[in-house]
Amino acid sequence: MKHFITIVIFFIPLIGFSQEVFDKVEEMPKYVGCEDAVFPECTLPNLSEFISTRLEYPEAAKKSGVEGTALIKFIIESNGAITGVNLVQDPGEGCGDEALRVINEMADQIKWIPGRHKGKAVAVQFTLPIQFKL
Repeated sequence: MKHFITIVIFFIPLIGFSQEVFDKVEEMPKYVGCEDAVFPECTLPNLSEFISTRLEYPEAAKKSGVEGTALIKFIIESNGAITGVNLVQDPGEGCGDEALRVINEMADQIKWIPGRHKGKAVAVQFTLPIQFKL
């Protein structure tokens, strides 16, 4: 039986932890290489590609028939770095850990184009859902 990992990619901005982290901005952060594109037209397909080429369905989750959505919260800083990566919702059997691994890998490899508000680069907080489906 073939197993599929479905990645549902959309951003859900959340209220930030401090005044320096925004939940709504005039220009949303963009994936590297999407400088001239309007969010989310270039960002979401590129983000989806990054995740889908690296994410592996955990064996324990396959064996147990676990499906569900892992929610990963992170901040795209004013310099484009990804920080504060943490798991908000875990479907179990290693799915949350796998989603975290991939987003931490992205944080290590990619600097985003920061969000902008009132002409300044600012930090923006997001929650990213990653759906695991057999």
